Amino acid sequence: MKLNKEIKTTLLTLGLAAATTMISQAAISITNHSFEDDVLADGAAATTGTTGWVNNGSGHFNPQDAQIFGTTGSGLIPGGDGSQVAFINFGPFYQNIGTIEANSIYELTVAIGARRDLSWANLTVALRASSETGTVLASQVYVHADAPVGSFTDVSFSFDSNDFAGEVGNDLFVTFSAAPQPLIDNVRVTETLVPEPSTTALLGLGGLALILRRRK
Repeated sequence: MKLNKEIKTTLLTLGLAAATTMISQAAISITNHSFEDDVLADGAAATTGTTGWVNNGSGHFNPQDAQIFGTTGSGLIPGGDGSQVAFINFGPFYQNIGTIEANSIYELTVAIGARRDLSWANLTVALRASSETGTVLASQVYVHADAPVGSFTDVSFSFDSNDFAGEVGNDLFVTFSAAPQPLIDNVRVTETLVPEPSTTALLGLGGLALILRRRK
């Protein structure tokens, strides 16, 4: 009975250790993630020179109060990050954010919003491999009704790199395309490392071997 108890205790400890390893999460650096780097005058927009991003007709925007809030506003957009945003005008609007690693879950979160003076159709948000038009690893399509008018809301989705083994080692791109001009802000991507099953199994075998050795 003592041996069984030790085995159970060891397996529980190893299970907790594996769970702790699985939730090891890190943020991936995104250049100019909230579009504040290139300062514009109130109401101004630019379709070139959005630091860190390839524009393709899209760009960054410092909306006037009436365009976002109505007749009054603070200049800081509710639900966003700062006073400037990006607008997606067909696209793709994209950035290469690094290399796809094995045994990882990648999650993209972005704030989406809508102007009071303009409606839009579909916004496609994607994580792609190798290029801005490469393999779709994960994507979502949002419509105007998904975005609050006059503020922003976060949307998220993810993929497991183990489902795309052939893309491991290739570049990871975040891309946006739409028709016309939904607003995005505060782009974030996290990577969560997931231990291989073989690693967890080896930990378990090692723990059991240690118990058996102590029993001799």
